[in-house]
Amino acid sequence: MRNYFLSALLVLISTLSAVANTGDVWQELNSKNIPAKGERKLFPDAYKLFALNDSYIKNLLFSLSEVPEHGTLLALPTPEGKLLHFRVWQTPYMERELAAKYPEIKNCTGVSVDNPNVTASINYTYKGFNAMIYDGTNTYLIDPYTMQKDDYYICYFKKDVASSARPFSCTVNDDREKELQVPNKMSLSNEPPQISFKTHGTLKKTYRLALTCTGEYALAVDGPTPSKANVISAMNTTMARVNGILQRELGVTLQLISNNDTLVYIDPATDPFTATQNSNINTNTQTANQTNTDNIIGNGNYDIGHVFCSGDGGIADKAGLCDPGFEARAATGKANPTGDAFDVDYVVHEIGHQFGAEHTFNYNGTGCNPFARSFSAYEPGSGTTIMGYAGLCPGHDIQFNSDDYFHAYSLDEMTTYMSTIPLCGSSAPSGNVVPVVADIQAVYEIPHLTPFELEAPQAVDTDHDVLNYCWEQYDLGDFGKGLDQTLYGPIFRSFKPVASRWRVFPTLDSLRAGIYSYRAEKLPQVTRQLNFRLTVRDMFNGTGTHNWSDNTVKLNVTDQSGPFRVLGPNQSSNYWRNGSSYTVSWDVANTTNAPVSCSNVDIYLSLDDGQTWPIVLATATPNDGNEVITVPAGSYTGSARVKVKGSGNVFFDISDQGFVINDWPDTVHDIENDGIIEVYPIPAKNNLFISIIDGGIYDVKMFSSIGQLVWQGYVDSNTSVNTSNLGSGIYQLLFINPVTGNKLVKRIVVE
Repeated sequence: MRNYFLSALLVLISTLSAVANTGDVWQELNSKNIPAKGERKLFPDAYKLFALNDSYIKNLLFSLSEVPEHGTLLALPTPEGKLLHFRVWQTPYMERELAAKYPEIKNCTGVSVDNPNVTASINYTYKGFNAMIYDGTNTYLIDPYTMQKDDYYICYFKKDVASSARPFSCTVNDDREKELQVPNKMSLSNEPPQISFKTHGTLKKTYRLALTCTGEYALAVDGPTPSKANVISAMNTTMARVNGILQRELGVTLQLISNNDTLVYIDPATDPFTATQNSNINTNTQTANQTNTDNIIGNGNYDIGHVFCSGDGGIADKAGLCDPGFEARAATGKANPTGDAFDVDYVVHEIGHQFGAEHTFNYNGTGCNPFARSFSAYEPGSGTTIMGYAGLCPGHDIQFNSDDYFHAYSLDEMTTYMSTIPLCGSSAPSGNVVPVVADIQAVYEIPHLTPFELEAPQAVDTDHDVLNYCWEQYDLGDFGKGLDQTLYGPIFRSFKPVASRWRVFPTLDSLRAGIYSYRAEKLPQVTRQLNFRLTVRDMFNGTGTHNWSDNTVKLNVTDQSGPFRVLGPNQSSNYWRNGSSYTVSWDVANTTNAPVSCSNVDIYLSLDDGQTWPIVLATATPNDGNEVITVPAGSYTGSARVKVKGSGNVFFDISDQGFVINDWPDTVHDIENDGIIEVYPIPAKNNLFISIIDGGIYDVKMFSSIGQLVWQGYVDSNTSVNTSNLGSGIYQLLFINPVTGNKLVKRIVVE
């Protein structure tokens, strides 16, 4: 464990109250009460509106140390109205001379005190405060409400920003590099290409960035009378978010060079680009930027260059990073060149090309043609990762915008290229150790149209950091098929890295809804092979490392067996009781025969609608279609599901619907006159009073709404029961006469 980090963290937590009174920093507001003083550029479907104590946040950020271990605590709101606390420190994204010219611009990195995998890229500029929080599942952002600095901010999830309806195309020039050519159809016996460099991230790399903008870009981000300070602020905000991703994924920072302001143009009439080069981004734009950057900055005085435009599109030379004469041949533009879509879908995408990454989407029709590459098409449809084309290929889109991480193939391409230029840029130890991932070469024979699940081995991290796992299909072939079923190509999308070592195909949410195939998660209908690669990521102080498993997990799918299905219990009307025996049934679907040859199955019980499967009902029982099981004591739930899984295999199925397991009494009104027992008040608050009119003594059991026994005892003529420790809801009281055995059930409500 990092003892020095924990010690610093304990000091920080102990001084939280002294750092900030959060209520004085962020105040949630109703947007109907806020006048829009300037033009709005961002229109998420859902968001929270906050007023920010600008002077406080500015003083805090400007006083921060650049040493992560000396960071200060800062609370940031979430789109759900909660607060997350981060340890924050300054991160220089400008060389010292440039930062001195623009002292109102500061960049910071934050790491959640609760989960070090949750990081924040924070910046304060002449245009106000911005933050992008990468939490692994739901990235969210904090941005000014309008273009005019007025201390009002919106907080919204990345997923709630609709994709722009404007067209976008990206051209990558890769003619100057010999590519690995893969046939359009791979033989089932072919091995997927091997990862070149398994580990990455022990060094932090910093590259010098020469970032240019056209005059039209300046007008788009700062209105009809732009100032250089405001335009640099907008460019800095984009690069802060770009760096937040590059640091997590590659351990890379792009730092603006000391005289970068000489490349910032605020008048279209005097910038070195023609109107066409700005609006129609192509090789002419590339050439103009390379020439101008070399003339102004000097070839050799920067490592990577780029130009921001206001036309829709992007272009980059593949592997232009640190390659003299090619390092500035890259451009990105959008009519509204602000916000997540521009920063991630466009800018990080183009910079990915400059680092050596190709497009990863498989579809090659409308919107995607002619930009797809058969030798790198590892994602179905238009893809979902940074090097995909999310939202741009009608009919074959999986989602509107890209997720903020790279596919395993992209990581391999970029780290491989970076390894060929070790002397370019500056390096420093990251302070992180790459996790060790065991070799998981495994082959399984599975039935078609049947769910399956993959479990990663527990990676070993000597720093004891929190690890994230990412299972991705790793198959090429049937180029251009998009989201259609294929014999060879990708049919399962990539999902963000998560802490769980498991991935279920298709997702658990789909299975619980009875959906076995949907866009980009289609169970194979035919005999084919599936390959899956595991990437393990590790985060420390906002800088990531990663490691890959050796080879892949291979699944041989056969259409001679399946679909394998649970037949019962399958209905919400099913009712089980603790300690009782029931039959679990399933359709064997020829899985006992070759090639699946699965003679036994394991049966599991979930008490949380399939989120976890802690209870084993049967192990290695014959795969004959039915098994009598006994419900273990203490299994109370209103959302039970059963899973039947091939022993020693990965295929399975679950109950179609959740059902109830409880111990509720089912015999009522056996006492001849139930008027002899009174229960009050209804609803009960802190105490429930029970009166026995005939003065008898009764045994009593109290059950929750899911049948769990929460209290038992005996009552006589007048008894008080403390209910203050019970949750609000409906409860059942079972009264039993110990002499006659007669029973009576009373229903009560606790507030």
